[in-house]
Amino acid sequence: MMLNRIGYVLLEIPSNLVLKRLRPSHWLGFITICWGILASCMAANSSAASILIIRFLLGAAEAGFVPEVLYFLTYWYRPTEIAIRMAIFFSAITLAGALGGILAFAIGHMEGVGDLAAWRWLFLLEGIPTPRTKSNITAVVAVFLNYRCYLHSLIGICSVIPSYSTQFLLSTVIKELGFDNLTAQLLTVPPYVCGAIFMIAVAYHSDRVNERGIHLSLVAWLGALGFLLVTIITHRVAKYLMLFLVVSGANGFVALNTAWLSGNVPDKTQRAVAMAFVISVDNIVLVLSQAFNPPDSTLVEQAIFLPGSF
Repeated sequence: MMLNRIGYVLLEIPSNLVLKRLRPSHWLGFITICWGILASCMAANSSAASILIIRFLLGAAEAGFVPEVLYFLTYWYRPTEIAIRMAIFFSAITLAGALGGILAFAIGHMEGVGDLAAWRWLFLLEGIPTPRTKSNITAVVAVFLNYRCYLHSLIGICSVIPSYSTQFLLSTVIKELGFDNLTAQLLTVPPYVCGAIFMIAVAYHSDRVNERGIHLSLVAWLGALGFLLVTIITHRVAKYLMLFLVVSGANGFVALNTAWLSGNVPDKTQRAVAMAFVISVDNIVLVLSQAFNPPDSTLVEQAIFLPGSF
């Protein structure tokens, strides 16, 4: 996973700058095709070295997609309309977690089909094809001198670790409630669906009242409360229900932060660099957290990052 994030970090800003020179349909289409081909290649790997190389290349191909879609949306919607649109986009990512649980449950029963392991089928099926401005250097320098970009990066750091923690640990936490592997994957679906609906609802209200900071902070504290309660409550059903709070809070303010950033950087080229910069910083933190965090870190250890978004 670390190599995937390294490729992601290195190419996010360059990829967004390429988007200024090429048609979005061409560039986004190209990196999406590369992404799918590389994902399919994971099913054919036969050594640790090939896995590491493909993971790095996957990160490089994936790097441009999210920041470029977010940047492209800023061309079409006003600042008071952008949060709900970004939330709908991010909710698709959250719902992908739900779909991933369903797919993992279904593909888990494909062990041995075509003499392939189930995990190979997982990668194979998911990878099937599916105006003049200021100079780029000037825009990059302007972003690095803009203190708001660093503040948004800090908010992003406070969101990305709990968000990714839920993605990686949710099925494990559910399994520890006494469910088998496949059932645990299936039970990840309701929290993800709830989280997606919550994200869109908060962003809609944020657009309606044209306010970001208070919405973002309240959602962050909601997530922190969810993380805390999950570690305190021992009742099986109650603990599972608290996971709805965890997923909603951990993912609910990602779109708000991005929408807030787009309003704080009016220049279009600088906005492209700023969005890629903030997401790159988030992924640098993910790389460091994977390098230094012990593998048995619990959900409560990640909760301290949510209140930091104040």
